[in-house]
Amino acid sequence: MTAFTGRGIFKAFPPEVIADYVADGLVESGKGAFKLACDPAFEAATYTAQRHDPWGALRRVTDPLVLLRAEKGSTITEAAMHRIAAIKADARVATVEGAGHMLPMERPDRARAAIESAALMARQGRKFHDALVQ
Repeated sequence: MTAFTGRGIFKAFPPEVIADYVADGLVESGKGAFKLACDPAFEAATYTAQRHDPWGALRRVTDPLVLLRAEKGSTITEAAMHRIAAIKADARVATVEGAGHMLPMERPDRARAAIESAALMARQGRKFHDALVQ
């Protein structure tokens, strides 16, 4: 864990997330060395399997939608937020202060809250209220 704490992409990860990454994301490769548990071919296939059409996917969403946007280096730009609003007016975009590209690992509390809120709202057939995603 010490090798990851405070370094590189792991810099903003909470200690428990780093512990999970070490426990579940790495396997021993012999002589005390470790390697990623995920086969690189499987990881590559995961990224290439999707259609690269976020706007089409957004148009097909029928359940309540909340998008979490990282404060630093977000993939959801200001222009994208306007396009999202034009396609799905009831979508909510919440900017997570201090978070970067690895937002789900940096702020698992916010990611979990957004998922739980979306699931509850979908079951109740209601739209989002900003207070629920704060």
